[in-house]
Amino acid sequence: YTKRSHKKHKVYDDGVLVLDPSISRCTLFDMKNKRIATTRTTFTSFRDDEEIDVLNKEVQILKRLKDDDFLSGNIFLTGQASSSSSSSSAAYNINPPTRKKKF
Repeated sequence: YTKRSHKKHKVYDDGVLVLDPSISRCTLFDMKNKRIATTRTTFTSFRDDEEIDVLNKEVQILKRLKDDDFLSGNIFLTGQASSSSSSSSAAYNINPPTRKKKF
């Protein structure tokens, strides 16, 4: 995720986006498990490489995480994502995209 801006070169941070379609809400966490943003949404799922806005943050979805990794806190301890699983809520890894260096 990164702050929403019109800059050409943005600085991205790692994080986890949790989607709970049962209450139409998604929450963005940093890798220290700190809540960055929460908003209502009409999404029921996200696709890999999808880009969305969560309040004042631009978010790029990388892949879905196992619910157990998020709920146990393991994702915040190791900083590594696992493969997908199904549940009523979904956690998505949002590592930064690769950036080109400016010369």
